[in-house]
Amino acid sequence: MRSYFVSAALFFIAAVSAQQQKEILLYFDSGSYSLAPNGVALLDTFFVNDSITVHSIAIKGFCDDIGAENDNQALSVKRAQSTAAYIRSLSDKDNISISGKGEIQLAGDREANIQRQQNRKVSVLVSYTPNPKTETPTVKKPADVDLFEGYKMPGENLAKGDKFILRQLVFIASTTVFENAEACEAELEKYVQYFKANPEMKFEIHGHVCCISKSFRDARNIYTGKNNLSEDRAKRIYDYFIEKGIDKSRMLYKGFGRQFPRTDVAEKFNKRVEIVITQL
Repeated sequence: MRSYFVSAALFFIAAVSAQQQKEILLYFDSGSYSLAPNGVALLDTFFVNDSITVHSIAIKGFCDDIGAENDNQALSVKRAQSTAAYIRSLSDKDNISISGKGEIQLAGDREANIQRQQNRKVSVLVSYTPNPKTETPTVKKPADVDLFEGYKMPGENLAKGDKFILRQLVFIASTTVFENAEACEAELEKYVQYFKANPEMKFEIHGHVCCISKSFRDARNIYTGKNNLSEDRAKRIYDYFIEKGIDKSRMLYKGFGRQFPRTDVAEKFNKRVEIVITQL
């Protein structure tokens, strides 16, 4: 029996020692508890990550020394709470402790404004363990890959279920904004004319994203704050076609997140919009 407890204790110590800690510091504007864009980027980079397992998160909010002490205490709590809410939206973590530490007094001879900027902060202390590395599937060299293999082009013989891919369509990261509006719209206009010339044809617009872990249904749209970026991108094309005169009864739009990645291409090419023929 004694050997059992010794073994269990050693296993516990080994598990704890394998854990690592990382502190993420987020800074806030005076009087605000809204996350700044660079703070959002730091959290996205760390928590949208399939290579670690997070065990616990301790969030502490702080304020500068300007204003009433009670108000600063309340603000420090709100900063911690808003940070926790955003982390939960990314990872659905429940093991988060939140505390507000109130104001930090000026100290030393450093310039007061610089100290205050650094004191308006939240500390996110994360305990985690790296996940075991898995073998990465072999991806063909770009020169050897036909990025559009298996996709059809307008004008080819089609069957129900055939797919087009919007080849010139590139979105600015985490948005539904076209990176090169002129090239995108030139391609979309060809599809508008094709669908007008084939009025019986019906289709679905499918949005896909890259670069998220299996823990997430979809990527985040930074303008809406919702994790439905693939659906929003599909709807962007749906709305464009409606504006150009394609009847909405002929179309559906859907977002699939990263449920159906292409394994034969580099990960970035999973960020795509497809058009699937449902009726000829």
